Amino acid sequence: MTKPNAEMTMSSYSIYSFGQTTFSNFVWLRNGYYFRNPGIMDFEITNRAESIAVEVYKTDGSYVGKAVWENITGWAAIDWRNVRFVIHPGSYKFRFVNEGSGTIYIKHGNLYHNYS
Repeated sequence: MTKPNAEMTMSSYSIYSFGQTTFSNFVWLRNGYYFRNPGIMDFEITNRAESIAVEVYKTDGSYVGKAVWENITGWAAIDWRNVRFVIHPGSYKFRFVNEGSGTIYIKHGNLYHNYS
């Protein structure tokens, strides 16, 4: 029997799970809380959204960019570590924006953050 390599480390992170929300204009994730070193974000839309964006803001309040999904229902995901305007180390807040018409219904989702 071999022993595990004591030098091998696993990446650690925190998960913020959010519940149901409905909006026709926009809604801040966790009321505008800043998340350090954000990574994967996933969320489930229960209706068909014409266009939904997740906008990203730095701690000074300045807008840095967004991800957009069009004509989507079901699960959507993005890894913010692979987006050039989200730089680690750093803290960011996120805003869901309805860029289409009608109302968007999000059932639930997660943001993995605080990657070490």
